[in-house]
Amino acid sequence: PGIAATLHKLGDLTAQSGDLKQGMQFFQESLRMQRSLHGDSDHLGIAITLHKLGDVAILRGDSKQGIKFLQESLKMQRSLHGDCDHPGIAATLHKLGDLTAQSGDLKQGMQFFQESLRMQRSLHGDSDHLGIAITLHKLGDVAILRGDSKQGIKFLQE
Repeated sequence: PGIAATLHKLGDLTAQSGDLKQGMQFFQESLRMQRSLHGDSDHLGIAITLHKLGDVAILRGDSKQGIKFLQESLKMQRSLHGDCDHPGIAATLHKLGDLTAQSGDLKQGMQFFQESLRMQRSLHGDSDHLGIAITLHKLGDVAILRGDSKQGIKFLQE
């Protein structure tokens, strides 16, 4: 597991420094190694690496591949956390909302954002939280794009 974690960290650092191709390679090698160690079992480290692969694929301009990685990460996170709300799941839902809305599937984007918002509110209660504000803003934007200005304004004002 130490080598897989080191490869993951190298993926983070090289991608952050702008070498997305090398970052992707490090993450893929980390994923391969983690799957070799854990088999078909769901594992948080694998879910996190899948999320990072999605991030890098998106930065490289491959939204389709990014969505695939993120959906696999989401499925694994849900398997690991069950019905419990979790910040990692909320973040993955938010990112999927962004990507699907940008790719033109506004209905699906809205659904991802709404689920993310529900989860964030469950986690943070009635307190003000930046993640909730950002998701509300995104919901407002998507509602307006879908032709529902009234709902969009409501989300933006909230």
